[in-house]
Amino acid sequence: MRVDNLALLALSLGIMVISSGCTGVISVPVAHPLQIEEGPMTGVWEEILKAADLRNETARLETFDIHTDAGRDADSLHILFSGVRHERTVWYDAALTGTDRVVLRQERRPESSGSGPHPSGVFEALDTCFRTTPREDGTITSADLRNGANIVFDSEYIRTFAYSNGRLHPLRLVTFPQDEMVYYLSVCNYPEPTMNGTADHRSGGGATGGAGRGCEQPCLTLFTKDQLAKASLVERLPETAPAPGQ
Repeated sequence: MRVDNLALLALSLGIMVISSGCTGVISVPVAHPLQIEEGPMTGVWEEILKAADLRNETARLETFDIHTDAGRDADSLHILFSGVRHERTVWYDAALTGTDRVVLRQERRPESSGSGPHPSGVFEALDTCFRTTPREDGTITSADLRNGANIVFDSEYIRTFAYSNGRLHPLRLVTFPQDEMVYYLSVCNYPEPTMNGTADHRSGGGATGGAGRGCEQPCLTLFTKDQLAKASLVERLPETAPAPGQ
C-alpha cells in the first residue's frame, strides 16, 4: 500500500511539474488549412489578442513573418509582440504549430513595450495585399515585417504601396530621415524552385537593395499610414480605378 501511495504521489508531482512548465503557454485554434487568399491575419490577430488578454491599444509588433507553400496554404507563421495586461508589459512569441493552431509562449524580456507598429494596421494592409495582388499558380509567398532608417524606396526598383481606407495606393518614391526608425512589410512571390536564402535578398531594403531597373520585381513594399507619416518625402503615382465590387 505504501508503494502505491508513493507512486500516486510521484504521479501527482509529475502532473504539477508539467502544468507549471506550461504556465504562459496558450493554444489558439486557426482555420485548417490557413490560406492567404482568405485574408486571414486580421482574424488570427483578433483571436491571439483575446487569448493573451492584452489591452488592444498597447499592442506592438516586434517581428512578424509568414510563409506559404505552392498551394497557398500557410506553412509557417511567427509573431513576436508586446502589450499591457493588468498594468504590466508582457511579451509573447507566437508560432503556427502543425496547421491548425497558433501557440503563444510568454517571453522573459525587460518590462517595456516594443517600439513597433500596432498589429491591426499591419495585418489589415497584408490581408488587402493577399486578396488583391495577382499570384501565379505554383508560386510561394513570403511576407515579413522589416525596419530601418535612412532608407529610400523607388518604384523603379521595388513596387511600393501605402495602405489606407481598405486599399493599396501606389507610390513612386519614399525617403526616410536618418534618425527615424520605420517599419514596413515586404511581400514576395517566387516560383517554388527559386525560393531560397539568396533569392530572399532580392526583396531588399529600398532602392539600394531591390532588383535592377527593367528586372522582374518579385517583391513589393507596404507602408501603413502611421509609418508613412515618418517619411521626409513621399511622391505618389496615379491611382487606378478599383475593380467592380472592390
